[in-house]
Amino acid sequence: MTPADDYIYEFGPYQLDPAEQLLLRDRKAIPLPPKVFATLLVLLQNGGRVVSKDELLEKVWPDSFVDESSLAQNISILRKALGEGVGTPKYTETVPKRGYRFVADVKIVENRRGKVHLPEPIGQNDLDRIGRSDLSSKSLLVLPFRRLHPELADDSLLGLAMADSIITSLNPLRLITVLPTSVIFRYSGAVNDPFAIGRRVRADMVIDGTVQQSGERLRVTVQVIKVRGEIVLWSGKFDGRLLDLFTLQDSISEQLAKALISLVGGAEQSNVKRHSTENVEAYQHYIKGRFFWDKRTESDLQKSIHHFESAIHLDPDYALAHAGVADAYSILAEYLFLSPAEAFPASKAAAERAVEIDYSLAEGHASLAEVKFFYERDWTAAEEEFKLAIELNQNNAVTRHLYAWFLLTQEKLDEASEEFRKARDLDPLSLVYSTTVGLPFYYKRQYNRAIKLYQDTLEMKPGYQLANYYLGCALLHKGDFSDALEAFKKAYKAEDLQQITALTGFTYAAMGKREAAVKELKKLKALSKERYISPYNIALIHSGLGEVNEAFEWLERAYREGAAWLAFLKIDPGFDRLRADSRFADLLQRAGFDT
Repeated sequence: MTPADDYIYEFGPYQLDPAEQLLLRDRKAIPLPPKVFATLLVLLQNGGRVVSKDELLEKVWPDSFVDESSLAQNISILRKALGEGVGTPKYTETVPKRGYRFVADVKIVENRRGKVHLPEPIGQNDLDRIGRSDLSSKSLLVLPFRRLHPELADDSLLGLAMADSIITSLNPLRLITVLPTSVIFRYSGAVNDPFAIGRRVRADMVIDGTVQQSGERLRVTVQVIKVRGEIVLWSGKFDGRLLDLFTLQDSISEQLAKALISLVGGAEQSNVKRHSTENVEAYQHYIKGRFFWDKRTESDLQKSIHHFESAIHLDPDYALAHAGVADAYSILAEYLFLSPAEAFPASKAAAERAVEIDYSLAEGHASLAEVKFFYERDWTAAEEEFKLAIELNQNNAVTRHLYAWFLLTQEKLDEASEEFRKARDLDPLSLVYSTTVGLPFYYKRQYNRAIKLYQDTLEMKPGYQLANYYLGCALLHKGDFSDALEAFKKAYKAEDLQQITALTGFTYAAMGKREAAVKELKKLKALSKERYISPYNIALIHSGLGEVNEAFEWLERAYREGAAWLAFLKIDPGFDRLRADSRFADLLQRAGFDT
């Protein structure tokens, strides 16, 4: 720690703490990007003196080459954060052709032995002022913890790991909805404004933290922030060793749980959930596995399996890592990257092992439900596992999303719609969840309403692949064939080749363009010699062409191999022309559906 870290700098209503890289104004944290914070610190340390541009560049970017435009941008961000108007410098003055000068009075206060001037835990009077009822039954976002010196960090995922640990620990607090880890992946490694993000995801409270590492020593600073009004409700500072990471995480989680229980006014006991491994290296592999799993590409899913299995090698009883293996293999089958026979047995074995190790682990039950749903088609057992997983963790958006898909296949479309909405509410920035709220209307054959919902997502992110995919499906069955083909073109990516090829072939068949449809069919069959192609997709084109016998032949193959998508046979409009055939009802019955 440098000598500058031994002091607090006060100016106007602001207080700057270099040790914690924290700027406060009237008890409220003012988020600053690291380089902007460094710029302000240099100016404060030289208050009243002109600091040349070269000196600022050297001190703020000591090991990098940047031009003056980066410095000018920093000053602009700083002035905005300090509320300075254009042409009326209250704190930072531009000295033409020379540099910048801090013009306000600066008071330097000794920071005695690291006792930082952070806000005290909020008291009863403050709670009365804020309104305790305004905090009850609210949602909480835990941001990835920021590294104070990220350029020195050898593990950029430590901040994500800290956040994931706290999310897992706080889930038992039923009075608070803790947004899941899937929400925060997009913020890992970035400089974020906790208030802006909190408003964006409609969170009532945000946990924002920093991690400072010096050798094996860690210092963690945590704040609980009320988004509306931008009030710091609670803060704490924790010291520990990297080797004792779990002990440090437990201490943070327990203190946070007590603070949150006090804030929401609940009588609930602090029964925070413990981590499921004592091996720090195994835990790091698990976090990396989830990071790659969330990307959902074939190569990233294989990377995730590597990290989950590395975690298991280090700790064979690591239940969460076994659940991670199960989830990765299931996605490989559901996205048609692997055949069901290659993926689902491995998924089931891993899920069963996770449940065997820790029956109270929601993730293990959700993983097992996924196999029973997509592969074994044991609807009763699948629903029991889904419900148990949700009971154990009501705030897991992934589980609710999967359960919604299950409810679709059981023709419980209104219940499915409710679960899709719950998943979206838990992860409001997820484009996947924003898109899939339209699926119940698609399967109800209410195509116009589904199209509107898909278009809403496309307004959020034009060109979004999944929204175009489902938009094309709805346009196809509505009869807008040309628009459907255009949507499928926009949805195309190499990893979805067989799905897009099948839908394109079906569309050409519906347009009466038999030759073009057959061309797509031949393309799929040729691809099957190189990689796994689901018989379900080949059956779809035959169904579109009116080749009923061939369609049933390929559906039988799908049934025999346990094809994941056969779970949708009862509701898929692509097979509506087969429903009057007695063979269809027979296949549904053998697949476990009520007919």
